[in-house]
Amino acid sequence: MQADLLISLRMSLTVSLLVLIFISGVVAQNGWGVDYKDQSICALKGSTVTMRCTYTYPSGPVVQKAFWTKQSGRGSEPPDLLDDPEYSGRVQYLGDKQHDCTLRLRNVRETDKSKYYFRFLTDQTGGQYQGRGGVDLSVTDLQVEVPERVIEGDDVTLTCKTTCSLTVTPTFTWYRNEHRLSSNTDQLHLQPVSREDAGRYRCASQNLHSPEVTLNVRYGPKRVSVSISPSGDIVEGSSVTLTCSSDADPPVQNYTWFKGTSSVAKGETYTMKNISSVDSGEYKCRSSNEHGEKLSEALTLNVLWHPNIFLYIIIGIIVGTGGVFFILALLFIRRKRKCHSAGEPKPIQENLYSNMGTRPSVNNPADLANQDDGFYSTVELCGRINPIYGAEDEVPYGNIQHHRDQIVQMTQEAGVEYACVRFSHADPAHSSAALQSPSVIYSSVN
Repeated sequence: MQADLLISLRMSLTVSLLVLIFISGVVAQNGWGVDYKDQSICALKGSTVTMRCTYTYPSGPVVQKAFWTKQSGRGSEPPDLLDDPEYSGRVQYLGDKQHDCTLRLRNVRETDKSKYYFRFLTDQTGGQYQGRGGVDLSVTDLQVEVPERVIEGDDVTLTCKTTCSLTVTPTFTWYRNEHRLSSNTDQLHLQPVSREDAGRYRCASQNLHSPEVTLNVRYGPKRVSVSISPSGDIVEGSSVTLTCSSDADPPVQNYTWFKGTSSVAKGETYTMKNISSVDSGEYKCRSSNEHGEKLSEALTLNVLWHPNIFLYIIIGIIVGTGGVFFILALLFIRRKRKCHSAGEPKPIQENLYSNMGTRPSVNNPADLANQDDGFYSTVELCGRINPIYGAEDEVPYGNIQHHRDQIVQMTQEAGVEYACVRFSHADPAHSSAALQSPSVIYSSVN
């Protein structure tokens, strides 16, 4: 019973040792073996890879050659990696001919992806050995992973990724728009993200740079403002265009215009043609997208009268005032003429005389008192004498004076007639007509 237990324990230890040997990459056979420290390596393109290993062999043989190859070694002797033109200047054997078999490969290329084996030869016949399993080399590049949809205020993490898990964790460097950032790990945290974080990102490690990727940060409208064209004074009758601008991602598609609190138009621009004073006021623009909306500051629009209107008003005032003065002047002249006409003798059917001289018909002056008619030496008008007279007007006289100081007594019923009238300046035709006139009316007799 005890013997069976010992046998079972011995078999278990043998299996465990074999598993450990295979896991560690050591394949030993009669004292011959190769131990690969890393059975798989993930290396960055352009980086330097070190394949570490050790080998063992029985005492006695002397190692004459140790090298790495990409072939399994079955059949003919595989080529030495140092002799491969593709690896010329890039591969270096760091081991020795005793136990160390480390290899270094610089500037790793994608074509370097393969399995690599270590092989050594001794001075004994058949004394050569190649480690089984080898080292599986994978080559990767860098890629920046960003979320598909980023909204301002979110917590965002950018990751510098590889296609395989790197054997050696390198130091990373991050760049945004070619400016270096502070992070030195494979992740860049933006918490919270803002629109200023948008841009081109890339990561780098061991002189290997990833391609650039663009981070788009979506956000609602910012910096909404209103501009006016043309600028300067706005006069009635002109055309004015208001333009709304804003910063947003995605770009703003919905614009609403307000005058005061009333909505007046839609669209990025608002044009007012033939503007008038009723269009004066405060105007605002509201921009909106799927992530929010924002109202601009108010723009005050003052519509001025057109300069020609002032000219028209001034001309109207001048013309109107001149017209009033002209009418008043006409009325004044007309009234003056009427007043002047009232003081002048009106033409009558009888003739108008400027001077009439009379003589007594007898030589005795006493006879004058016995006559019914009065004789006057002079008849004078107070007004201007007009040589042309109408046929139907009467002639008033302003003053009649006696040539002599004779008192003539008249009754109220008797008329005043002249026995003899002598024309001093009148036309003979008018004189004959005057003699035939039935009567003469005088305004004053002295």
